[in-house]
Amino acid sequence: MSSMSAPKKYLLIPVWILIVAIVALGVVQSGKPTNLIDPSGFLFVLVGGIALVMIGFPVPEILRALRDAVGSSGDEADIRS
Repeated sequence: MSSMSAPKKYLLIPVWILIVAIVALGVVQSGKPTNLIDPSGFLFVLVGGIALVMIGFPVPEILRALRDAVGSSGDEADIRS
């Protein structure tokens, strides 16, 4: 991975500020926060996100990530892999 030069890093700051400003403007223009909550849309996004994870990763890798998230540590060979 190549390192980014200092001028390029400084150019990214206004870009991030612009992105945050656009998102904030969208939230302000959307009205009340209750308008952002749509149960059917939330369910669609949740099921779609789970489906993407299941399609994108093999089952053993998902189980290993869930086991690591819960906190039980694996054996030395599993940690190395």
